[in-house]
Amino acid sequence: MILGRNIQLIFVLLIGMLPNIWAQVPATLYSSKGEILTGYIDEPNPNQGLKQIVFYSNIDKENPQKFYPRTLQYLRYIPQGQTDSLSLRSLRIDDSFKFGWIAENGFLQLIEVAEKEKVNGKSELITRYYLLDSAATEVPEEISAGNFRRVAGRKIKAYVRLYKDLNAKVYEFEQREQLVAEYNRWIRAGKPASSWTEENGNYTLKTDLGPQIKAKKPEPSSTNAPLKINLETGAYLGLGLIQYDEFIFNQLGMRFSNPGPGYQIQLGANLELQERILIRAGLNISAKGLRVNYSAEIDSVLPIQLTETWNMTYLGGYTLVEYHQNDFFFGGGLDFSFHPFLKQRITGENEQVKIDEEGSLLFEGPVNQFDIVLSTGFTMKDPQGKFRIKPLLTYHLPVQNLLRFYDPLQSITGLNQYPLAGISFRLGVVVDFLIK
Repeated sequence: MILGRNIQLIFVLLIGMLPNIWAQVPATLYSSKGEILTGYIDEPNPNQGLKQIVFYSNIDKENPQKFYPRTLQYLRYIPQGQTDSLSLRSLRIDDSFKFGWIAENGFLQLIEVAEKEKVNGKSELITRYYLLDSAATEVPEEISAGNFRRVAGRKIKAYVRLYKDLNAKVYEFEQREQLVAEYNRWIRAGKPASSWTEENGNYTLKTDLGPQIKAKKPEPSSTNAPLKINLETGAYLGLGLIQYDEFIFNQLGMRFSNPGPGYQIQLGANLELQERILIRAGLNISAKGLRVNYSAEIDSVLPIQLTETWNMTYLGGYTLVEYHQNDFFFGGGLDFSFHPFLKQRITGENEQVKIDEEGSLLFEGPVNQFDIVLSTGFTMKDPQGKFRIKPLLTYHLPVQNLLRFYDPLQSITGLNQYPLAGISFRLGVVVDFLIK
């Protein structure tokens, strides 16, 4: 019953910590049927492959509509906490439709298409770049470090000075956004002399500057924010194994086991380095238990088989380091627990006596715990990048005895030096709340 209430409390806490996770943002959509829709969408995550857009005509999230690259032509929205808009559009690439982010908008568009692809057997997010003449019906052309000057040169050839700079390697593939932006400024200026530069100002701007996007698509957080701090919470259920010196304790007639599954609840924070290394630390509440069967005599006459059960709930903390590669991670660290709240009970009976009472004949009390922890798991992110869920498996190797013994036989000394520890495997879920 206590374990069931604790598990319920875990889920209540997790649910209570998830307000406004599915935030909506205002947006304008242009469907492939020519419809113009104004309302709200679940904010896309620019750092993930985008497969669909969920649209609501009102803030109450009623009657949602799903749009896919084949059914949505263009989308403009304002990200949460910003004032400038972002745009994406549908592209037809190799007879299939895909969503692409408009990194630079205007007469010539630079579009980024991010998709999950298999690389050496692992799933990675790959971004490809395309140039598209927005006033023409031509198909988008992919650009890369290898073909950048050839493909971009055809697009901007009319702007002689910029074309010469491109061939003189003033612009490399990494400066693709600056190149497209410079070309679009030249177009909006009315195509002045081919030697024109914005700095010398030898032009008169048109009244209509055409479409402009001030805010570019955010780069992945590994480049924007190499150092981030996130909150986290976790819940685990564990299978415990009791480690002990079988020769010594079997000689004493003792058999150890675990009374049932344990649990752990965590609350802490993590320091994120380049989205690959997480340094985690925080507080926890964990439960460990032990059961021992042994024979005893009452009044030195009546032999009886007794069972002692210890259930211990510890306060403690943890510090771990995780290495993330794509959606998989592994790590290790330390888990320490102290000041346990405990319940101890002795039960047993024979033909004449029945015992069921609190206390212990074998142990003085529990010992503060110190575990080495190894972990592995995988990561799932919500589409808006506000939190990630990490199912994981951990292995806890203790370096401390669970309990301090009374010496059951006066002839045996140093019994506390023999190992009596609770190894455990724990299956759990950690939720990281990503702070932008």
